[in-house]
Amino acid sequence: EVEVRIKLGSRSFSNAAVPFKYFSVTDCAKTVAFGPGVLKGIVANKSTVFVVQAKDKSSIDRVCGMDKFDVIIQKLSSADLSNEDKKNCDTCLASIKDISDGTYTIEYIPPE
Repeated sequence: EVEVRIKLGSRSFSNAAVPFKYFSVTDCAKTVAFGPGVLKGIVANKSTVFVVQAKDKSSIDRVCGMDKFDVIIQKLSSADLSNEDKKNCDTCLASIKDISDGTYTIEYIPPE
């Protein structure tokens, strides 16, 4: 966190100071998801949720929101499906809510 003051040349423009916080950008390779919506055994056709915790390149939790995430929920019947087969699996829409603290809740209804 730094303190910002405004000057014009060598003269102060204001006596007020404003705190300003710098933060690193999100690194999708370090970002994690957790919660019931990413576990095995969820109930089909019943709303479930999970959390995405945005992290920077040093794996430090982000402290603000405004990241853009695309979430695709796919039904996979087997862990050893080929990439081509995975493209043909059922998908469903997910609702993303920015909590504005580096976390995002993802809600969706799993298909049958």
